[in-house]
Amino acid sequence: MDVKASDIKIALAKRHKNEFFITECKTGPTQLGAGLLIFDGLAIYKSWTTPKIAGYEIKVSRSDFQRDVKYARYMQYCHEFSFVVPTGLIKREEVEPEIGLIYYNPDKRALITKRKAVYRPVPIDSDLLMYIFMNRLESDRMR
Repeated sequence: MDVKASDIKIALAKRHKNEFFITECKTGPTQLGAGLLIFDGLAIYKSWTTPKIAGYEIKVSRSDFQRDVKYARYMQYCHEFSFVVPTGLIKREEVEPEIGLIYYNPDKRALITKRKAVYRPVPIDSDLLMYIFMNRLESDRMR
């Protein structure tokens, strides 16, 4: 079965139904140019005492994973970072120990955590939050 990135995004959204979850999240304004990154998925956990941002990079082909050299730059923006791939596309030993690995089973449309991402206490990036506030939040105004 051919797995599409959109299938995996739907599964991630279901997993994060109690968190703020968005797809295609930029790390700041478009004017940043070459320094700009785009998360395939980003979840913000609602907690004052232990804030957590989980970032996701989706890969649906082996060649896409093998030529990705930018993923290490995502780490500064999130407390946990994971690759999400169709089952078996990447093996645990191919990913650094602090990076999570989640398999997507297309038959069940389910996510299976193969290795949990390690929590890292990084500061929350203000450009990332401003992008979310200015461009991605729904308004609380009455309609």
